Amino acid sequence: LLTQLEARAIAWGVATNKPEHFARPALAQLQLLQRAATLVCPEQVKQPKPAPDMLVLACQQLNINPAQMLYVGDDRRDIDAARAAGVASMAVGYGYHHGNDDPRLWGADYFVATSTELAAAVLALLD
Repeated sequence: LLTQLEARAIAWGVATNKPEHFARPALAQLQLLQRAATLVCPEQVKQPKPAPDMLVLACQQLNINPAQMLYVGDDRRDIDAARAAGVASMAVGYGYHHGNDDPRLWGADYFVATSTELAAAVLALLD
């Protein structure tokens, strides 16, 4: 998915509640740090997610309007932050959330169960 976004010159980034001293090395290890157009961590904002601050800052750094962003999240805080920032959201059925927490109930604009579905859904939104 990231390769396909990059081929279309669509910037992508990471907004995480993980402290930067954890997030930066993790992305570097995955060889994603240099590819990401932005990395927003809690140290950069007044309030972390679910407040909208991180997504607002990401939009500013990317020089885009919140209506141009899709935020993909694996926790209810992600979806709440997106809604508060005026950003479209997609909840995923895998990742950080607990097994008894149903991401389909978070109020996201979109839901996908798997990473394969994620790629197909995001690319379909672009067409």
